Amino acid sequence: MSFMSDLVKAMGPLRILLALSALALIVMPSPPGTELSYSGWGLYASLVAPALAPIVLMGLLLDLLMTRVWLSELEGQARRAMRSVAWLDLALVIALCLAWLPFFMSLGRQ
Repeated sequence: MSFMSDLVKAMGPLRILLALSALALIVMPSPPGTELSYSGWGLYASLVAPALAPIVLMGLLLDLLMTRVWLSELEGQARRAMRSVAWLDLALVIALCLAWLPFFMSLGRQ
């Protein structure tokens, strides 16, 4: 099997959904000073995304922790795929923090 198919198999459906959620939050962060909107796409930018960003971040960190625990008992190709999952989680955590840092820092200045 190829490395990508091993990686997808190692990730499983829940990790894939978590990664896709993180990617959606990374590419569409709320700009600082976003006004509250209670309808349409503004609802996502002003209320839903800022609430989901910390939840997804914590989910990624917990997944990274559990991936490191599982790594202790794996060998060979499975270990290599799981290590790639851990690196992917870490990259998503860093990208999510960098994407949302301006928004959450603006909350502290208000």
